Amino acid sequence: VFDAQCQRISLQSARGAYTIANIINYPAFPLSNRLDKNHILTKSYGVLGFPFVHALHLSTQTGSELTFTTLAESSAKSWIYPGLSMLDPYNIPSPIDACPKGPFALAVLVEGKAPSFSDPQQIVPSIKLAVMGSSAMISPQTPLPQENVAFLLTLAEWLSQDSQLLS
Repeated sequence: VFDAQCQRISLQSARGAYTIANIINYPAFPLSNRLDKNHILTKSYGVLGFPFVHALHLSTQTGSELTFTTLAESSAKSWIYPGLSMLDPYNIPSPIDACPKGPFALAVLVEGKAPSFSDPQQIVPSIKLAVMGSSAMISPQTPLPQENVAFLLTLAEWLSQDSQLLS
């Protein structure tokens, strides 16, 4: 997912004896302010960063009773460029008509019950799963909003199912 609402990054280049820092918008690091303000996990955050994120597509299998809660979405100015393999910050292609346009789900909660993957005859009665489209949400190598670390700590508290800890 690429997004016009994105993180700014600093790139350094050498020009003879000088080093020049360029600060540019990097669409491969979307910033989401489209957060679910009704959910305890995201109601107190203003923006979350999702570097190198993939859109999440929600579907269920037969026999499952799952609910999906989208916690974060990309902006309406986001797009997916199919088949792109180079992420050069200076050469991110602009969206074309064939590109799917956003918003896209970037973080989702899955709750409910569903058949077991290993034994479809057995029902797992209580599933609580958080799915993020990016594995680099707290990577020290990427510039990210401070809220990312706090969000992931809040998420760990939510997954522990301890309401006292979460409050």
